[in-house]
Amino acid sequence: MKKSKKAKKPSRISMVDLIRFICAVSIVIHHYAIMYYIDPNGTPNNARFRSAFVLVEIFLILSGFFVANHFKKPSRAKLETKFKTSVQYTLTKYKAYLPLVALSLILGLIYSFIDRGFSLNALSNELAKFPFELSFNSVFYHSFTVIVHNPVLWYLSATFIIFPIFCTLSNTSKKYLRNWLYFVFIIIYYTTFWSGDFFSWPALIRVFAGLALGQLLFDFVNYLKTLKLKKSTKIALQIVEIFCLWSIIDLIIKRGDPLRPTINNPTIFNFLLASFTSLSLLLSKQTCTNKIHSNFFLFLGKISLPLFIFHYPILWIMHAILPNLDYKIGLALSLSVSIAFSIMIVAILSYRNKRQSP
Repeated sequence: MKKSKKAKKPSRISMVDLIRFICAVSIVIHHYAIMYYIDPNGTPNNARFRSAFVLVEIFLILSGFFVANHFKKPSRAKLETKFKTSVQYTLTKYKAYLPLVALSLILGLIYSFIDRGFSLNALSNELAKFPFELSFNSVFYHSFTVIVHNPVLWYLSATFIIFPIFCTLSNTSKKYLRNWLYFVFIIIYYTTFWSGDFFSWPALIRVFAGLALGQLLFDFVNYLKTLKLKKSTKIALQIVEIFCLWSIIDLIIKRGDPLRPTINNPTIFNFLLASFTSLSLLLSKQTCTNKIHSNFFLFLGKISLPLFIFHYPILWIMHAILPNLDYKIGLALSLSVSIAFSIMIVAILSYRNKRQSP
C-alpha cells in the first residue's frame, strides 16, 4: 500500500485574509460616506463609517508583522549590506504593485474627463499632476469637493520610502533595544500626535508607527506560541478575542466626527489596543478561530489590496455617471462594481503569472 501523503498546512491564515477584506470594504464605505454627505460648504457631515480610516492601521500592522517574519533570523552583515538587502526586498515587493498603481491613475484620469470633459489641454494638465498623485503630497491637489485622481496612493508611496528603513531595523540583532525604542515611540505618537494624516511627513510617521506595531506584534506572538495553555484558558481568550473584535466593529459603525481624531484621543488608542490583542490571539493560534481554513477567505484576502487601491476613483466615476442615486442603492452599486473590478484584475494578473511561470 502506498503511504498517504500528509496534508500540507496552509501557509496563510484564513481569518487574516477575511480581516483584510472586511477592512477594505469598510474603508470603501467610509469614503462613500464622505462623498455622499457633503454640505454646500464642502465640509463632510457626520455619517456612519466616518471612523473607518483607522482600519488602514491594521493593514500597516500586518505588513510590519510579515516583514518581521521575513527577517526573523537577523543577519550579521554590515549595516550597508543590510540596507542594500532591504532596498532589494522593497523593490521586489513593489514590482507587483506597479500594474495596480498605473491602472488606478488611468481610472482617475477617466473620472477627470467624465467630470470636466476631454480636451488636449485638460489631458496635459491632468498628466502634469501625476507626480503629485504618486507622491504623498497628492492631497495638495484635492479637497472633499474636487477629487483629482487617487489619494489612496499615499499608502503605497509613503510605505515605499519607509519600508527599507524598517526592514533594516527588523534585520538587526539588537532586537530588545529596537523594541523598547519602538514601544516608547508608539506610546508618544499615538497618545500625543495622532492625526491620521495621509500626506507629507506625517504620513511617513504614521506608516512607521504602524509597521513598528507589527514588529512588536510579531515578537509578542512568538512569546504566546511558547505558552502551553489549558483548554479553559483558551476558551477565556476566545471570549477576549470576540470582545476585541466587537470593540473594533463598534468604533467603525458609529457616527464619526467630521474632523479626524487629534491630540489625546482615547478612542483611537483603544482601537489599537483591541486590534493588537485580537491579532495577537489570532496569529498565535491560541483560540478556536485558527481552525478555520477557507479558500474563499483566501480569495477575499487577495482582492483586498486591489479593492483598497481602485475603489476611490471607481466611487467617483459612479457618482459622476449616476449622481442622483439613493444613498443605500448607490453604496451597494458602487461597492459591487469596485469588488467586481478587483476580482477581474486579480484574475487577469493570476492568469498572466501562470503564463509567465516556467
